[in-house]
Amino acid sequence: MVVSRCEFGLCALDGYLYAMGGWVDTDISGSIERYDPKIDEWRLVGTLPEPRFSMGLVSYEGLIYMVGGCSLNQRNLQDLMSYNPFSGEWKKLPSMSVARFQMGVAVLDDFLYVVGGTNRQQVLNSVERYSFKTNKWSTVPPMSVERSGPAVAAMDGLLYVIGGAQTHATPFYRAQCTISSVECFDPMTNSWADCPPLSETRAEAGAVVI
Repeated sequence: MVVSRCEFGLCALDGYLYAMGGWVDTDISGSIERYDPKIDEWRLVGTLPEPRFSMGLVSYEGLIYMVGGCSLNQRNLQDLMSYNPFSGEWKKLPSMSVARFQMGVAVLDDFLYVVGGTNRQQVLNSVERYSFKTNKWSTVPPMSVERSGPAVAAMDGLLYVIGGAQTHATPFYRAQCTISSVECFDPMTNSWADCPPLSETRAEAGAVVI
């Protein structure tokens, strides 16, 4: 990448990878860079409304959606914004009901799902989803366990939530105890089911569907 960073948001849109924000050395970044696999090149393409890290990032129908995370002045954000990579325009959308960071996000059936995370006081098992069609948030039944930094992916009409971390100590920044459990949500039945666990515990991992 052009800028070395961690705890940034990453998503794919129209054949490009977009990396936004994150930690850069001891600073919080507000830069956006894009990877073009055709020419094997990263380049800076824009900026965030304000620097932030540990947010969720997804793409849907030509736009990138950024939710939650932490900024320099506020550790628990609950806002949702859309970004048009062609015009560079950011647009504020309705906020989540719960401020959170280090959560998992994924798109399933015209909804943006926001799963778990933390608000510095506790690790969360709560789940909510945003409808791209109605521009409204709604709650989803909670997961069976709290998860910070889970890997999340949607496949065959189900939402899979994989691993993550938990802690019993407060106040804290990073959750301490990684877990191996996996569960999936079925929107048709509005319920969660247990899935086979990982072979080893992990948190802040990535998951993709190919």
